[in-house]
Amino acid sequence: TTFSITYCPSTTATKPSNVDRDHDNAIQDFVEAAIERYGSILFESLLPDFPENYSPPNNTTTTTITLEPLDTLELHIVNNNGSSSSMELNENTNEEYSITIGKTGNASLKAKTVFGIVRGLETFCQLVSYGWYEDNKHEQHHQHTFLLRHTPVAIHDYPEYSYRGLLIDTSRHYLPVSLILKNLDAMAMNKLNVLHWHIIDSNSFPFQSKTFPELSEKGAFANGKRVYTTHDIQNVVQQAYVRGIRVIPEFDMPGHTAAIIKSHPEFMSHCPNAQEPLNPTISQVYDFIQKLYMEIATLFIDKFVHIGGDEVPLGCWKKDPSIVKFMQEHNIANETKLFDFFETKLLSIVHSPGIDKTSVVWQEVFNLGLTLTNDTIIDVWKGQQGCLFDESTARQATQQSMRVIISGCWYLDNLSDTWQQYYRCIPRNIKGITDEQKERIIGGHASMWGEHVDSTNFMSRVWPRASAAGERLWKGTGAESTVQERLQAFRCRMIGRGILAGPVGPGTDCYRSPPPNEEALWYTHEMIDT
Repeated sequence: TTFSITYCPSTTATKPSNVDRDHDNAIQDFVEAAIERYGSILFESLLPDFPENYSPPNNTTTTTITLEPLDTLELHIVNNNGSSSSMELNENTNEEYSITIGKTGNASLKAKTVFGIVRGLETFCQLVSYGWYEDNKHEQHHQHTFLLRHTPVAIHDYPEYSYRGLLIDTSRHYLPVSLILKNLDAMAMNKLNVLHWHIIDSNSFPFQSKTFPELSEKGAFANGKRVYTTHDIQNVVQQAYVRGIRVIPEFDMPGHTAAIIKSHPEFMSHCPNAQEPLNPTISQVYDFIQKLYMEIATLFIDKFVHIGGDEVPLGCWKKDPSIVKFMQEHNIANETKLFDFFETKLLSIVHSPGIDKTSVVWQEVFNLGLTLTNDTIIDVWKGQQGCLFDESTARQATQQSMRVIISGCWYLDNLSDTWQQYYRCIPRNIKGITDEQKERIIGGHASMWGEHVDSTNFMSRVWPRASAAGERLWKGTGAESTVQERLQAFRCRMIGRGILAGPVGPGTDCYRSPPPNEEALWYTHEMIDT
């Protein structure tokens, strides 16, 4: 049977305005592009080398399987009311969706936003079993056959957390844009919605700034050739957007800035030679930061920006005579107070007109008691004895009405950590916090720090271990009893889409072959008790 995915725009009794018409056209263009993308996923995925098990479970009395044709999946955006929110991607975006699949005929997918449609299309694809078909003579055929099991199906789904991220590090090793884009596909499969791009660090400065081109010319790998251009960044941001993924850059300051030394040693502390952290006592540093963030704000359109603040070697400031003199002249008692002086100016820049971002900081900025704005988000990345992450900092921050992101339990560069450990981490599972505090824990992110990964092993190190974090962030609690079986099957789906996810455990191979050039057959699948 011929199968199609069709968008059904809502109709209105009144004549739409030009603004409404443009908005409706933008929605239709977005959804039709998603249909094309997911159509390609369905028809171009690698097929299993062995038959799918379409048989009834052994513990049921079901002995007969009836196959019925499925003609259409209809997509509907409901309760839109002409609001532009249906295409806005931010911390408040509604990703809820519902799928209904009958015993025969049509299926429907309904959502309030285009991003709910994207999440629902992903789920629909993951409901499909495909690759083999057994005919009435019990002969097996390897062809483009798609089966939806256990119909009728009714799904109503939405995420537990609004912030579900993956950190990538492109400073320790350069990651090609093609790999970053492929990783966006993997993130979409896992319903992650934030790419935390740790784009620069002490090792290299691959961000190609038009305002300060010397930063990458002297600070990027391969004599300034391993860079991310304006076009590269715009491409990543756009491809992430259509997958419902926000791109949040991190420009860590004042520490982790040694790559700036090669182009601007005058911005650095001298203890006695130029080294990180940045010198917080000279006005040129803040002029530099202001201009750099003005450029960052034009490329990275998301409201959030990660400004770092971790692992600052404060002791260096005590060894720089000019800094010591400044502290004495301005009655700054110690290096922590000087760090507060810097951070206050940095936050003022980030909030200034033309930039106007919400800041995310590593937890040290909070732990040291630095002055923060009310909307600052605390990224809790450290561990705590007897806990999966630093629950104490999360508890204190939420008590002070700060929003929190948890990342300390999902450090993918710790290769001894297993997906089972990651699955045990539930961000809001903290003893002694109120429901209001739990709501301030907006999510978390897995982190793939780049010391030991590059384009040769990135995918297999991240996936499917990050999938355990992805499920926790989407679903919250529950489903523990079936997670290993589901993760093994999900890893094979990733392999089928060309994502080189590593094995879950011994014996869990995923042999896949290209689909034959044959017409696809679509069926729903009903168990009949006899």
